Amino acid sequence: MDLKILIINDSKNTNNLYSLMKENHLIVDQTLSINILGSVNKLNPDIIIINFNSYEKLSVIKELKDMGFDQNSIVVVTKIDEQESIEKIYSEGISLFLREPFSIFEIKAIISNMKVLKRTGKRLKDEITKRSKIEWKFRKFVSFSVFGMLLIDKDLNISLWNKGAENIFGYKKSEVIGKNFLKFIPLGENKILDFAYQKDRFFEIESYNKKGERINLEISFTIEIFEDNSNIAIFIKDISEHKKYLKLQKESERQREKLKELEAFNATIITLNHNLKQPICSIVSNIQLALNNKNRNKGNDKFLKRIDSSSKTICSIVDKIGNIKNLKYIDYAGRYKMIDLNEDIDEHN
Repeated sequence: MDLKILIINDSKNTNNLYSLMKENHLIVDQTLSINILGSVNKLNPDIIIINFNSYEKLSVIKELKDMGFDQNSIVVVTKIDEQESIEKIYSEGISLFLREPFSIFEIKAIISNMKVLKRTGKRLKDEITKRSKIEWKFRKFVSFSVFGMLLIDKDLNISLWNKGAENIFGYKKSEVIGKNFLKFIPLGENKILDFAYQKDRFFEIESYNKKGERINLEISFTIEIFEDNSNIAIFIKDISEHKKYLKLQKESERQREKLKELEAFNATIITLNHNLKQPICSIVSNIQLALNNKNRNKGNDKFLKRIDSSSKTICSIVDKIGNIKNLKYIDYAGRYKMIDLNEDIDEHN
């Protein structure tokens, strides 16, 4: 890393310094004090050496500072008898001096130290730029995140309230900054601290938005250090819609179970209708045959007619039982094994 050096002389001064630096292969140029602006713009030097012995030194230094040149990169050549002048120059923020007579090694030492400072400065500048970009991206992420992001201080007062929090609660940033967090999240102070020390854990709570509507929240706390102060960072997700979905899903499951019960009930009705009606109809048919038989014992007619009437009543009841089922589910009957009531009756007999 070679540094460019500009020597500012006055018309009375010699160019011995310039010659010395040229002989040692340093990148150097020189100019008169009246041509500072043009020379600085042309060379864009890393170091400027003011090499003349007059009261104009201070005015040249001020001119360089007004141009925005780094005062830490200005070297002033002085003599032993310039103590008062040195004090004034030092008060302007200049700290690098070459006292005559000097050697090339003193110049090289200054240049070497300046290289270290330049490299360090560049690294710091790059680091600051990098951090600034990261901070900008982070702030952008915080600002536009759909999640609510809050920051509260040790007194639980809100110092950060992003767009996500505005959308969740309905309060603008200007309405909440400086206000107590507990006004928006119904938790005790001790509970917040307990949550904060349980990192990477989410808790479900209920709160209310600006409209007074109940909202379900998933919330996480963590303790962070910002500007040497302990703060609690809070991340909030609105899970109200998810909760509604779970509720609908649960209701749907309940309806499915109810439907299964209804299907089983309908199948039972169909089974009863099938197993009861067929034998009863057979009884009615046989009674009719008996009543129509010319060789029958007519003394039994009244009993047969009673049986016939009762059988028809039973048939009517069985028909009504069959009508209890919903016709919509009649096709489910085939999925269930029919119950043979005759077998059950025989077993009990």
